[in-house]
Parts: sequence; structure tokens; C-alpha cells
Amino acid sequence: MDPTLQKRLIGASVLIVLAIIFVPMLLDGSEQPGTETLPLVIPEPPERDFETRVVPLDTTGADAAAPASVAEAIGVAPQEPTTDTPAPASPDAIATVDTNAPTRIDAVSGEPVSPVASSPASNPPAAHAVATPEPATAAPATTTPVPAAPVAAASGRFLVALGSYSNAANANALAAQLRGAGYKVLSDSVQVNGQRATRLRIGPYATRGQAEAARLAVKQLRADLPAAISEIDDTPAGDAPATARSAAAASAWAVQIGAFKAETEANAKRDQLRQAGFAAFVEKINAEAGALWRVRIGPENQRADADAVKAGVKRRFGIDGIVVPYP
Repeated sequence: MDPTLQKRLIGASVLIVLAIIFVPMLLDGSEQPGTETLPLVIPEPPERDFETRVVPLDTTGADAAAPASVAEAIGVAPQEPTTDTPAPASPDAIATVDTNAPTRIDAVSGEPVSPVASSPASNPPAAHAVATPEPATAAPATTTPVPAAPVAAASGRFLVALGSYSNAANANALAAQLRGAGYKVLSDSVQVNGQRATRLRIGPYATRGQAEAARLAVKQLRADLPAAISEIDDTPAGDAPATARSAAAASAWAVQIGAFKAETEANAKRDQLRQAGFAAFVEKINAEAGALWRVRIGPENQRADADAVKAGVKRRFGIDGIVVPYP
């Protein structure tokens, strides 16, 4: 296409677009409503003559009545004195203003209260009967009940240690108090820092839960006692007899391989037994001489099965185990 013709077409197109845009705007030229200006005129204040007067607040009997000129100045017509006009107030009276408020009623007597304050000497207050409350009956003093002492078992490895006392008289008095409360007190002599002392314990208890209950009960009885749970290493020197297992205290049998003072040694022995196929585990006890870690195998429900485990450990490792009730 000829470039000249092309430019003319483009120019014509632009003109057509501009015509489409601006022609309607020129044709639709409705006039906008104009604004109306309203004059703002402030009226002048009325011309009046004002007069300033000073009225004293502390009125006396001589000048209690306002002069007629003041009454006229404020626009109030002077009233003629009547026979029932009250006497001039005393200098100590409180100045009041009548506000046409409704009559107030006394909440106690139900009588109307005058809004005008009167002198205490001329109008003494009426005496009202005041109901005197009856003295409250003192509640009976309640005493904190002493908690019942948990029953100690015939045998067990859990005790509640109550400390060691160098004064034997104090230890005996405390032991007598605990025995009177129903506790089974164990007293023995020990060496503490090279000196002889009396050690007090209560128990034994078959389970740790029973020992904890006894410890809390003792703390309620005597909050100053250093009560703490201790365990006894009840491992027998040889195999426990078949009648040693109690239905209440034990439900199975275990084979104890040894008791170690170091936890690492106990864990090493446990891992060695597990690699050989034995169900070994470590049990920690807080004995009075210190913590001990016991290595045991089991548990087994039958005593014969525990004896077989003991014989197997003897064949594999040459260790003489001990059959004990569990737990």
C-alpha cells in the first residue's frame, strides 16, 4: 500500500475517534446548578443597663433582711412580713437556698425532713430506736483430724526414714508419739560422723505406694520431720524357698545375677545377658548405704521355669544366680 495513503487512513481514524469522544460532550452541555450565597448577619445585642452589686454571704441579724433596692434590682417584689416569719438565723447557722426540691423522707423514722438546717441546740435530733443485733454464737472449735497411720506389712523392703538423732531422749519421745498415732516404729543405733545416734524409721511396707502414703501422713502429723522413702536390699543369700512368694506381695519369680554400685557395670551385664537370649533388666533401689542397680532375668510365673533360667545362666556364663520373688 502506498505510504501516503496509509498515513491518511491513520489520520482519518484518529479524527473519527476524537469526534466520537468529544462531540457528545459538546452536545450534552446541560448547565450545572449554581450556588446561592446567603448573607450571615449577627444581630446586635439588646441595649440594657447592667449594674453590679456585691452581696455579702456572712449575714447577721442586723443585715439579714435584704434592702428593697437589691430586691428591685434583681426583679423580685418585696414581700410583706408575716406573723409566722422565722426568726433571724444565728451567726453559726448554715446558709441554705430553697431549690423547690421535693420533701425528703427519713429512711429510719419515715418522717419528712425539713430542708432548712437548724441549730443543734434549738432542734435536737430525734432519738431513733436501733435494733441491737444478738451476739453470734461462737462456732465450736474444729480440730484437724489426725490422719490414720497406714498399716505396715509383716515384710517389705520400703521404709520411711525419719532421721538420726544424737539426743536419745528426743528420739524416744518422737518414737512414743508415732507409736501412739499407730505407726510401727523401728529404732536402731548408727554411727553418724563418728558419733552414735538413734535412727528412726517406720514400716516396712510391701509397695512404694504404701510407703509414700505413710510419708504424707507423717508429714501431716509432724511437718518438721525429714521423712524420706528408703529401700532395703532384701536379696536373700541363697534361693528363696517355694513358700516365699505371697499372693499379695509377689506374683512371679526372677533370677538375680548380681547387684552393682555402678550403673554402667549393671547395664553392661544386662546387655551381655540379652545377647545370649535372656530377658535381663536392671532394677534400681535406693538403699540406705547408697543406690544399687540389680541385674535380674525374668520374670517367670512358675518356680520351675525360674530354676531352669538359673541353670542356663550357670552353663553359659558360670554365674550362680539367686531365685527371688518378684516384684
